[in-house]
Amino acid sequence: QFLNQTNDHPNTNCEQRAGSGLGPEISVYEEQVENLPLSSNQLGRPIHIHSDELEFFVEDMDLFEDYLVLYERSSINSNQRIRILDRDKNCHDIVTLPDQHHLNNHMISPGGNMHFNANSLNFCSESPLTPPLAWTYNFEKKSFSTSTKYVEEKFESERVTTIANDGTSIPLSLYFNNSVRSRGVILIGYGSYGQNIDLRYDPALSPLVNRGFVI
Repeated sequence: QFLNQTNDHPNTNCEQRAGSGLGPEISVYEEQVENLPLSSNQLGRPIHIHSDELEFFVEDMDLFEDYLVLYERSSINSNQRIRILDRDKNCHDIVTLPDQHHLNNHMISPGGNMHFNANSLNFCSESPLTPPLAWTYNFEKKSFSTSTKYVEEKFESERVTTIANDGTSIPLSLYFNNSVRSRGVILIGYGSYGQNIDLRYDPALSPLVNRGFVI
């Protein structure tokens, strides 16, 4: 049914090729997310995805019966955000993350949302020095909860932007401990294919920050 709808959609590109013993394999690809047909004859309620903020692009998404969740990233400073679209009201909200946990300098990723008719969103946050935290966001109450015990961070973090020789803006995430003498900077970077380094937890980095290194 989705394939038939996709083929009827004038702006959607679709390929079908033989799979290896698993039946036909279907690939749908789009240059713009708003071209994807995110409704079926059974579900109805088409939704239009658009944003006046060209700064952000979609990295991932979760689809629910009543909501569409977009995980977006800024192409300027690499900050992430979660945008929730109400499929009934055809409106959207930008989720304000809990500020006390410094989530604006964490990596945000989907948390295994397997129930289509759920009324809450599961997602994870982590940083190179902070183990993953599991969060639940209630769509109706617009409130957060977590089942993960949060350990107060003993370091500070900051997001800055530096300018390369060719004028390109490069976002840097800094992690440091002001309570000890500075020993230098450890720079971790990747410069190919326009990919961002995910700020995943790395237990090997905490001892370095505790000894005074800036990561």
